[in-house]
Amino acid sequence: MSSVDSGDALDGDRVALLAALADRIDHEFADITQLEIAFRHRSWCAENGGLASNERLEFLGDAVLQLVVTERLFTTDPPAPEGLLAQRRAALVNTRALAGAGRRIDLASCLLLGRGEAATGGAEKESILADCCEAVIGAVYLDGGLSAAASAVARLLGPEIAHVESGADPGDPEVAAAGVCGPPARTHAPLQRGRRGARPREGILRDGRVQRGGLGRGQWPDQERGGASRGRRGTRTAHR
Repeated sequence: MSSVDSGDALDGDRVALLAALADRIDHEFADITQLEIAFRHRSWCAENGGLASNERLEFLGDAVLQLVVTERLFTTDPPAPEGLLAQRRAALVNTRALAGAGRRIDLASCLLLGRGEAATGGAEKESILADCCEAVIGAVYLDGGLSAAASAVARLLGPEIAHVESGADPGDPEVAAAGVCGPPARTHAPLQRGRRGARPREGILRDGRVQRGGLGRGQWPDQERGGASRGRRGTRTAHR
């Protein structure tokens, strides 16, 4: 696996803090600087010479997370239809679930935030914690491969995975109480506007926004036409 630009060498206290976090996800890093970058919010990087932020790792971790969760759901319940599998995946791969996982392992203790972001409670923002959680998954993947990343995902989302795999309806109140978002509500909204005006199309309502289809956080309505939305961020981009 390739490495990422790490900047200056880490001091002993920082290494110890990162190592303690790595223990909580049960992964021993060959290169702890991979994990360090996962905690660098862009606001901190802007104040520190433009060092690499965690956004590339987040991008990678998002894809790894989707693959790991999809493969697990696919293999653990062979009779489950595609629609149910998609609902279960949506119940696991979302901002609330990832932020909850981040709180359980105290990601905030390692977060590097700019002064303004820190002053406004950035360490408690679900979007920042969820982004960081994905970046950590990306760092584990780079350091140890897909098997190590799958183990980290199981550790991070253990309670949510167990609840979904128990056969619980992804949309029931107990799932929501466990910190898992249920399946999104379907709606009809004008997702496209052409020469003849808006044309309603079925979509999915997530956090007050409309997405097409049931593909989770990776597809936005204008993506198919090369729109400017950052599709891979799904429902979380605007909350940063």
